Amino acid sequence: MKPAIRFKPMDVAFDCNRRHPHRLVLEVNPEYHPNHCYHVAGRDWSGSAGVHDLMTRDEWVQWLEKFSDELTGREFRECKEAALGPFEEPQCWADFRKRFAETGSPWINEPPGRKL
Repeated sequence: MKPAIRFKPMDVAFDCNRRHPHRLVLEVNPEYHPNHCYHVAGRDWSGSAGVHDLMTRDEWVQWLEKFSDELTGREFRECKEAALGPFEEPQCWADFRKRFAETGSPWINEPPGRKL
């Protein structure tokens, strides 16, 4: 069974990271294994993510609540602020968005005929 795709390219999603949860969805391929159907970018890296890895902001807050007993009040507050406060997108995200707007692909030197 194919995974339920909830995000599309250039959406910002959140993953299971308490300090730096923002992810830019670069590519979606429901034909891949459900654990690797998204290609996402973090602040200075990119990699695969699965359907169960990415969340909306509200879902991420609910996920963080599970750790409220393990974190100090300050740690919990800092984690929430990291996700809910102002977020400045890294330059690489702006570059991905620009290429996607211009070519339909976030990648540099897209091979001819490749379909996303």
